[in-house]
Amino acid sequence: MKYLIKAVTTNNRDLKTALLFTIEERSYLFNCPDGFQRVALSNKVKFKGVRYVFLSGIQADYYGGFPGFYLSSRESSSGTIADLQAFKIGVIGPAKIKEFITQGRCFYGGLNFIEIFQYGKLDRFYTEQFQNGQFTPKISKHDPNNLQTEKSKKAKAQQQQLQSNQEEEKKSYEIQQELEESQEECHEFQDNYLKVIPIKVYSSDHTELESYSFICVPKQNRGKFLPKKAIELGADPKFHFKILNEGNTVTLADGSIIYPYQCTDNPLPSQSFIFVFIPNKNYLESFLSPENKQLFEQFYFENIDQKCNQIHLIYHSVAFEVLMNKDYRDFMRQFGLNVKHVVDCEEVNDEVQMKVKGYQLSSRHALVCPTLIPLSKMAIQRHQEEAKTQLAEFHQVYNLLISQVGQVFNLYPINSSNVVDNSQVIQLKDLYTEEDESLNTEMQQLIKSLLKLKKNEDPNMDLEQYTQLDNSIDDTEPSILFLGTSSMKPTTYRGASAIYVFIKGSGILMDSAEGSYGQLYDHFQKKEIVDEHILKLRVIFITHIHGDHQLGVLKIMAERDKLFNMAEPGNELYVVTPQPMWDYMTDYINSALRYPTMVKLVKISDLNPEPQLYYDNESPQYNPKQPHIKEGSQLFKRKYSKTSVILCPVRSYEEVNQMIENHQPNHQVSQEMLRMLNEKMNITHMNAIEVNHCVESFACLFGSPDFGRIFYSGDTLPCQTVINYGQNVKLLIHEATFDDALEADAKSKKHTTVGQAIEIARKCKPWRTVLTHFSPRYQKIGEIDKRHQEHRIMVAFDHLRFKLSYLEWAYKFLPIYSNFFTNESTDSEAQYDKSRDFMLQKQKEINDINIQQIQKTQNSTTANAENKKQ
Repeated sequence: MKYLIKAVTTNNRDLKTALLFTIEERSYLFNCPDGFQRVALSNKVKFKGVRYVFLSGIQADYYGGFPGFYLSSRESSSGTIADLQAFKIGVIGPAKIKEFITQGRCFYGGLNFIEIFQYGKLDRFYTEQFQNGQFTPKISKHDPNNLQTEKSKKAKAQQQQLQSNQEEEKKSYEIQQELEESQEECHEFQDNYLKVIPIKVYSSDHTELESYSFICVPKQNRGKFLPKKAIELGADPKFHFKILNEGNTVTLADGSIIYPYQCTDNPLPSQSFIFVFIPNKNYLESFLSPENKQLFEQFYFENIDQKCNQIHLIYHSVAFEVLMNKDYRDFMRQFGLNVKHVVDCEEVNDEVQMKVKGYQLSSRHALVCPTLIPLSKMAIQRHQEEAKTQLAEFHQVYNLLISQVGQVFNLYPINSSNVVDNSQVIQLKDLYTEEDESLNTEMQQLIKSLLKLKKNEDPNMDLEQYTQLDNSIDDTEPSILFLGTSSMKPTTYRGASAIYVFIKGSGILMDSAEGSYGQLYDHFQKKEIVDEHILKLRVIFITHIHGDHQLGVLKIMAERDKLFNMAEPGNELYVVTPQPMWDYMTDYINSALRYPTMVKLVKISDLNPEPQLYYDNESPQYNPKQPHIKEGSQLFKRKYSKTSVILCPVRSYEEVNQMIENHQPNHQVSQEMLRMLNEKMNITHMNAIEVNHCVESFACLFGSPDFGRIFYSGDTLPCQTVINYGQNVKLLIHEATFDDALEADAKSKKHTTVGQAIEIARKCKPWRTVLTHFSPRYQKIGEIDKRHQEHRIMVAFDHLRFKLSYLEWAYKFLPIYSNFFTNESTDSEAQYDKSRDFMLQKQKEINDINIQQIQKTQNSTTANAENKKQ
């Protein structure tokens, strides 16, 4: 048996620690910060093996990445019906975790695949059963001895599907809650592989939330199997050895029983470990309290039974000021000198770019036209000199190691020659290889030649002048930054949907997928610049409930909240929110933010200028507060009603203008937001235009006399409302998830193809169009063809940032992009080969043209000389 710990992420500028413990076929994840999913892909972390997720808190730095991680895990486990039925993830967190997940079921989907544990009640979990077309809430007892293999889990799932417990179905949700509250507390989690003891700590600052650390005790390893001893006891090697070696008893024909301990060597001590999560020094007093000391004492070097248990590793995900505290160092000393201490402090981590492939791709995109992708040069953080000196003192006393992303700690076998495995660590050499530098240099040279060639072919195509333009963000006109352009989920190369619009010193964020904050950091590289734009952000417009459009909102709100020392009326953030997310967002704001009054929710439907809904015909969402579980009742209840399906009429441009002008929101907070937009950005209207995707799906439309109107479609099938309200806009940003060959897929998933998006642009007649939200199958570039040139349509890339006027010429660079980048293979060597083949071919063409021009010049010179002689 082998078990290990992997540092999936570490504390740095935009990500916090996530640790993966793996033992045999099962994995346990400790914390899942915002941005986790994309880094996990880069680290090749397999989601399928994770059975339980332990959260130190409900903050975005612990919980923010869990929804996306869960949805991706469920997707990867849905190969067959049996696989899906066997799929389960247990999430263990503070008391609020149950409320968050049940209120977020509009994007989680059915909770029949989740088991929700709460600290203090770890002997039971909340889940749901899907029976007779209904989701039935259920509180179940956790049996730590119920160990199942994958095959047995599938078999049990199939059996449960066939059986129906009518009595359990009729139990009301309220009665189950009473049963849950009446049971005694349980403060230890245990299954057949691992025991986890949560350590609760409070902050001396009452505005900060509680946090949890973890003592982890893996099961004690069985001793070495002794075949000779087993044979002496009467065991048959062919039939009994495997059973005994797996720790099970064998009954012989004469009735005698052979127990595993009779034919094994002495069991080996368990290699335990401790994960410490202390955000700042405000938590230290609570962490070192007498109550917590009692939990740690049994693991101190002087108290622990070394034959049964040994503390192998303590992982310190703490602030540097905590690590330097004398009382904390005294705590570390209690575990002995042989314990390996892994330090994960943001102040001392040598930071590297964890989204290596994405940064490489964006850097290469920028070579074509730096004006369009003004990606800041990567700023690599190094150890501060003062911190280095202080850490040197630690090395003299403790077995100390600085954590790195991708680092693996092998806990068992104990005598492993590779206790610390750095083979998966992301290093600078992974980002700047000689091959990369060579290709980039070749690309730069060829691009210059291509631009000159195009100018020679057509004097009106002087593209080189555009590569030198200023692209600073200023008050003269709006700038637009595409933080993510992928649909469904982040990929190795691209983030998911998020578009930041900079207007007159303020900002509007249209959608915010998981990792949007990290993308903003990757773009600007400096914390002070990121903080500035987070503070200037005044509106987040969530177009619909799907995770690839809103899972990053919690992190954005949390980081903005950290920048305030007190509530500052007049600088509130308005979050335009679909109705099904309302309770989820409200509860998070009130529970997880220090200054909840600095965030105001706006009902998205209140911004709809149309008198009714045209496409909202999906099943309404489940309300966890009113599940209506009783025989013969209807499970789902609408929060608003709709009389009948009405086709959206075709409206003229004049009608649309009139409807926008006449529309008045009903709610005061909507009116406040519109007044703020007018005062700060001279925006005269912001509207939510219903589109055809899922329940409460809306496009974002806003306009100003300074720059006209900007329309962002969100996700949608081609629909009349987009054509109506997209007429004559300055900028149309439209989704183009699939290429034209996949129109059937687009229709079934309620998305738009490239060709359909181009046709919508043709009908709307905007000044310019940008296509985005491409399927993950298009890893490096959206589909591009001659239609983009004909209709002056630009394709979005991650980190594409432009002043609005630059769309006058931006689309002219697309032929160059399409020649250099391909989606045919994600293999880097294949990409290099294609690029180099293209460059060699173009270089030959350029050389031939140059030779022709030289010959032409020489002939002209010769002719002139002869004319002079004559």
